[in-house]
Amino acid sequence: VFQDYARAGDSAIWTGHYLAAEAFRYKVAASNSALENLQSTLEGLQSLVDITGTGLLVRCLFPEDWEFAASAIKEECRHGIRPGIVRGEKYLWVGNTSREQYSGVFFGLGAAYDLVDNEAFRSSIRTLVTQLLEFLLKHLWTVVMPGGALTECPGRPISTTFIGRPEQQLNFLQIGRHVNPERFTREYKKFRTFFAAFTFSQLALQALDPHGSYFKFNLAAINLFNLVRLEETRSRYLRHYRHAYAILRNAVRDHGNAHFNMIDRALSG
Repeated sequence: VFQDYARAGDSAIWTGHYLAAEAFRYKVAASNSALENLQSTLEGLQSLVDITGTGLLVRCLFPEDWEFAASAIKEECRHGIRPGIVRGEKYLWVGNTSREQYSGVFFGLGAAYDLVDNEAFRSSIRTLVTQLLEFLLKHLWTVVMPGGALTECPGRPISTTFIGRPEQQLNFLQIGRHVNPERFTREYKKFRTFFAAFTFSQLALQALDPHGSYFKFNLAAINLFNLVRLEETRSRYLRHYRHAYAILRNAVRDHGNAHFNMIDRALSG
């Protein structure tokens, strides 16, 4: 039976979810296998940044001589394919990075930082979060691709922007100040002052259709999870974040979605 590999372009977002899942498992069961998975997964996420040399997060990477390389290139060509080197090995990586990929990675990093009581592991998360945020701030929240794409798969020079998505920008900065307060606390507080009141804006529109483009609710949930839980209890901005979360929760409350219910349990008890 012929087997192939597909959907490589969403590797970053789901690797972030996997990191969070293993972090919860480790917290509950103190499993050695979970810790091993966490360490290898974090190394994988770091490679998705190291491969570019600019701090950009990529969708995925794979060895040039991978048995499924040709099919992955064919499927993901529209996103742009570029060569790179990680730890002395040659890889190809997929660009056109979306907001979804960043959201998934930040979700996993934020959860794992608090659930895994290991300073070396946390230090690695701090390094990665700092790299990701420095890139986004340097490029004014716009995801810019470097040059050097394969001729047949050039992709776009700019793949997306976080401008107009305050809940996502605030979430990333919230995680940043949590793991690296000296670098990002001032940035977060400045941004929060101007944009916290608008956290709900996109969610209100999305909630009008509780079933279409359903992935939008997953993105809302994983961005609000760390944004809400890491805000100070007495913060006057927490009410804005809670309001945004209430819009999301009211839209999916009766859906029986285990992932959303877990997040609600964590945020609301």
